[in-house]
Formats: sequence, structure tokens, C-alpha cells
Amino acid sequence: MLRRLGTTLVALLVLAAPAHAGPGDLDRTFGDHGRLTLTTTGHVAGAALPDGRRLWLSVQPPGARPAPLAVGLTAAGQVADRTRFPAPVTRAPRVADGHTLAEAGDGRLALAPIGGAPVVLTVPASTPFDLHDFGVDGAGRAVVFGSERGGRALAIRFLPDGALDTTYATGGVAELSGVAGFADAVVKRDGRAFVFGEETQMALDASGAPIAAYERSIVWPRALDPGSVATVADGPGDTVLIAGDGVDDNAFVARIASDGRPDRRFGIRGYVTGSPVLDRLTVESLIRDRHGRLLLGGAYYEARNRSKGAVLRFSGRGRPDTAFGRDGAKLLSPASRPKAWSVEHILVDARERIVVAGAAGAFSAPHPAIARLKG
Repeated sequence: MLRRLGTTLVALLVLAAPAHAGPGDLDRTFGDHGRLTLTTTGHVAGAALPDGRRLWLSVQPPGARPAPLAVGLTAAGQVADRTRFPAPVTRAPRVADGHTLAEAGDGRLALAPIGGAPVVLTVPASTPFDLHDFGVDGAGRAVVFGSERGGRALAIRFLPDGALDTTYATGGVAELSGVAGFADAVVKRDGRAFVFGEETQMALDASGAPIAAYERSIVWPRALDPGSVATVADGPGDTVLIAGDGVDDNAFVARIASDGRPDRRFGIRGYVTGSPVLDRLTVESLIRDRHGRLLLGGAYYEARNRSKGAVLRFSGRGRPDTAFGRDGAKLLSPASRPKAWSVEHILVDARERIVVAGAAGAFSAPHPAIARLKG
């Protein structure tokens, strides 16, 4: 009798216990049951995990007057500090390859390892320079991508001490001829740079010279043509990952081989398209995790002015990770109740949890929104 009673109690306890959170589920130990929306207004310009656990955000407030803001969170998702960036920083820093890059006015940029001291870079442009992106190679050299206003698109390389690397291209400056509508760029550890416009691309070798054999026009499959690149990420080996939207706003992910053509080992003839979420997704972010899996983020359109944050995970070959979610996707609502949210930054912490950040609410006055998912 006692044995039967004990067995019954154990069964009841098992039934009453909460289901174990699986990959892609909200990590409810973070913020407000896995999510957090800041009271601060502004766009998240950059995000990092300096110690692998605590999130750091670079926030650009709306309008020209407020100084950009650094926001630090605890590992549990509580705001630990808010600090205005001091002058002469004029725009919230961007984050890439373990570094931050801030605009400091008068053609100067401040580059720093995350958590480290900055060095000043001086752009040798003859007219005002619009910063687009940057990357840092394995030797600590920074390649800055931008354009002279109304003029040339450029790649400029600096040495680790901040000096212009005059051995790169012509006096440190490579002209990105033929790249229209700059979208994004990747700097490989060996110093090669891969630059993408919305519909065009080019590659520079480690000396800053164009790689002649690299295809300049992006080869689109018929279902996407013409497509538009929104973001890129470093791929395995000599490859680069790109993501964006096709002719009917259906999103895609692709892997580009060393010759600039689609890598046919990935997805279907180099592309992944056609899932229910991809067909209603505006792409914002793309990374490759330490296991080679792809994480894609953006806004999933539901109705007029309404969207959810979306995170999709794929295998290294481009197959949807159905253990992560249906069709490999998770849709997220922010902690508060704005009608729109877009996942603009994706990171993976030291415990392989997925941290996402982006903008929630009206575009003119958004609030930074954050979530942490099981990995």
C-alpha cells in the first residue's frame, strides 16, 4: 500500500513539474521571464558580451542633440549602468571582431578592443567621410569602409597603433569601384576583405588589390532575381555568408564561394529560401556560431505596423534546425507591448545561450529590446 502511494505521488509530481525549456525557448532567468525592454529611447548601434555573460549595448538616441549612450546589463538581465559617451564621440560606436569603432568628428575615429583603451584613426579623405562598416584582421589591423559624400566608396586600413597602413592599396586607401549601395563587409583573419553592395560585390586581397577572378555581380536564382543584400557574415574557409530580400520581399540566406559565385554545397544551389517565416521576414542580422550553425535575425511581418522579432537557426549546410523551433524559427514579442520588434544583433554567450537585441516600437522613438534564448 505504501509503495503504491509513493509511486502515485512521484507520478503526480512529474506531471506537475514545468516542462524543461528546450533550444530556442526563452531563458526565464534573464530579465522579465527572458525579455527586457529598456526605458531609454534609441537604436542599438552595437552589442557585445565583454566577459561572455554580461551584455553591453551602444545606443544612439533619436535626434542630433542627445549624446550616445552605453548601457551595461548584469548576467541576469538587469540594468547595471547607463553612461553617456564623452565628447568628442558623436555617434554610438559600432561593434565588430571584438572591437568598437566610434566617430569622433573632423574625420577622426576611435578604435578600441572591447573593454580596452582606444586609439585615434584619422581618415585621409579629401571630403567629409560617411562611415559604413569596419573589420579587424588577425594582425589587429582595422579596415574601415565608407564613402566620400557624393563620391567614391573606400576601404582604408590602419595599423594596430592607429597609423595609416601605407602599404595597403594606394597609400592605405583602396577604391571600391563598382560597389553601389553599400550593404556590409567582412574582413578575414588573413586580411582579405569582401565587400557587398545591395546587388554587387568585390573582394580585396590582403594588400588591398582587387581579386580579379572574383565575380562582381551577385548571381541570383530566378525566384529572387533581383535580390538585395542586407547583411553578411564570415563563412567557413574562403566563403562568405549573405542574407537579404528577394524581388517579392522573400528573405534568403546564401553562401558565396571564393570565386564570388554561390557555393552549391550550401542549401539548394547555394541559397536557402521559401520557409513560411523567411517569406515574411525583413533581414537585419546574421552570425555563425562556434559550431558552424547560422543564426539569422530580423522582423517577422504580421500585419500593418505589426511585427515580431524573429530568430532562425540553420545547420552549417543551410538546413533549418527543427530542434530550435518550427521550420527552425522562433518568433518573439518584447517584454512591454509595442507593436513592432526587430532583431538587429545576435550574440552567443559563454554558456551558448543566444542573446538578441534590437528596436521595439515606433521607428522614430524606439526602445532597445533584449531577449535571451536557450542555445
